[in-house]
Amino acid sequence: MQQINGYWVDADNNRWDCKKYTKIQAREYSATLINCHGCDNCCNCVNCENCQDCQDSRDCWNCLNCPNCQECEDCHGCRNCQDCRDCWNCRNCQKCENCANCLDCVNCRNITNYQDNPQRYVTPRIGSRNQNTTIYWLDGNVQVVCGCFRGDLDKFEAKVMEVHGDNEHGRAYMAEIAKVRALMQE
Repeated sequence: MQQINGYWVDADNNRWDCKKYTKIQAREYSATLINCHGCDNCCNCVNCENCQDCQDSRDCWNCLNCPNCQECEDCHGCRNCQDCRDCWNCRNCQKCENCANCLDCVNCRNITNYQDNPQRYVTPRIGSRNQNTTIYWLDGNVQVVCGCFRGDLDKFEAKVMEVHGDNEHGRAYMAEIAKVRALMQE
């Protein structure tokens, strides 16, 4: 373990910030890495390259800030991810559940494995969050992405009724749901 440019650096060019970690801590964390190269401030990772601040990752490349990442496999270009599998170019996938074989994910949770490019409808800014809602569909498979909600159109409709009922936000969401149902029939 050598000190180079403010980092403790091991033989595989993995490094730990001297301001955050002692030399003893850096050695301990280095011992937890298996076949990792060029990682920063990582612990318990396997087969990673150029990861930053990751823990318990597997086969990741270019990850950043994935603390407590669990069972990530074959990920590339991830940011703030947890529980991902076979993902590429992910961003902000914290507490991602059941993501499998994802490609080019951005802000994804429970992403459906679309093999082809699905149809997509993006609402205007609506609801109590004043944000867009995105609805994807392909061959009868539907995914609604609205804030932290991820699910199919029926579950989204039920959630809107539960949360907003017939208030102005509920009516706005229901109008957009009706538009999507019409688009899907075309």
